[in-house]
Amino acid sequence: MGAVRSVLGPRHRVEESRECAEAMRLVDSQSFDCVLVDMPLAHGDTLDLLRSLRRRPDRLPVILLCAAADISQAVEGVRAGAADFIIKDIEIHGLAERIVKAVGRPSEASRGDLAPLCRARDWAPGQMVVGKSRRMAEVIAVARRAAQYPVPVLILGESGTGKEVLARFIHKMSARSCGPFAAVNLAAVPSDLIESTLFGHEKGAFTGAVGQRTGKFGQAQGGTLLLDEIAELKLELQPKLLRVLQEGEFERVGGEKMLRNDARVVAATNQSISTLVQQGAFRSDLYYRLNVVTVTLPPLRDRREDIPEFVDLFLRKYNQLYDRSVRDLRPETIEALMEHDWPGNIRELENAVQRAVIVAEGDEIQPETFFDVASTSADKTTSQTADFSGTIEDLERKYIEEVLRRVGGHQSNAARTLGIDRKTLYNKIMKYGLGRALTAGQSGEAGKSLHADEMPCRSRFSS
Repeated sequence: MGAVRSVLGPRHRVEESRECAEAMRLVDSQSFDCVLVDMPLAHGDTLDLLRSLRRRPDRLPVILLCAAADISQAVEGVRAGAADFIIKDIEIHGLAERIVKAVGRPSEASRGDLAPLCRARDWAPGQMVVGKSRRMAEVIAVARRAAQYPVPVLILGESGTGKEVLARFIHKMSARSCGPFAAVNLAAVPSDLIESTLFGHEKGAFTGAVGQRTGKFGQAQGGTLLLDEIAELKLELQPKLLRVLQEGEFERVGGEKMLRNDARVVAATNQSISTLVQQGAFRSDLYYRLNVVTVTLPPLRDRREDIPEFVDLFLRKYNQLYDRSVRDLRPETIEALMEHDWPGNIRELENAVQRAVIVAEGDEIQPETFFDVASTSADKTTSQTADFSGTIEDLERKYIEEVLRRVGGHQSNAARTLGIDRKTLYNKIMKYGLGRALTAGQSGEAGKSLHADEMPCRSRFSS
């Protein structure tokens, strides 16, 4: 509390309470502009206090003060109606400014309680930002600040680090949280369809255009549009995106009417765009427009202390999905997981936990069971299949074929292991003529055990 008083200074009156009941008595007996809740509460529950404050007619804005380890709980608090949260050891210097913003917002009563509902909508546990590490606390702090301003954000990070999850977080923390969130993976869209996918088209604009199409920018009006794999955008289309960012307008393919853009753009990539600019593969002016705020997600190997929290999240997720009751992993298993480098990052870890839950014979995952299952991860598959002879396409074909064989021809699992989406995988299967790998895999035992999301009945996974 001393830090709060030093930041707010003599210009603000600060009253302190160490218990929820006492805090409510203070709020009832005096007039306040804002309530600060220091997490975790020593006496009482944060969510209970939030509910009590929300029942008051004045609807005092609540700002949560949290440590880096409590970020996930703070996000839950925002979903429950808190106006904002502050990471104490990183953002405390901005507390006064955040209080002014929170107090200056229209009251929830006048908005019909829309704000908390909008922030909770479409915000599943698997989409929440997770992490107790200081690296993630710094990432979240930058993302939250960027969310407050209608500027483009560029998210950098290796495949599987959670770039779309962070983009959704930025959307939910912004004033656009009640608007739509749309996403498009530019690497998964055929090059001749990207313009139509982004901007839409008019009926008859080209062969096959049997009706008008809104396009992703149209779908995201009033909200946020994530342009994933932005480095894959062809040079000839980059000026069209630049015009949207610079002039705030676009037109559908085959259209004559100029449309105004009201979608906030978040771009993401696992490539170095600055290097692509130097190589002439990406326009420098577009890069500067996208690069107003850059957030770099660290790989999982650089935030190992977050692994237990992810494992717990995925265990709960897949226990519920498959009607299992697998208990928490033993300490030695968690330790082994934290020592693993996880080249596929969070996506690889989730896939390994999912498969381990499926094949676990009892209600506990033994270390050997987990790592037997996880041994089909991309890094091991690469070492076993790549003989480093032939062209790059030859190696890619062999790699994909082996992954398909190991996961029983299951395209969802193969895509997760490879770190690509299903559409990209399908295109590569067609390109390399790998239908035999699908057929062979699906006829084997691996296909029977790993086709989890295609099983007709959840009870098949009951313990």
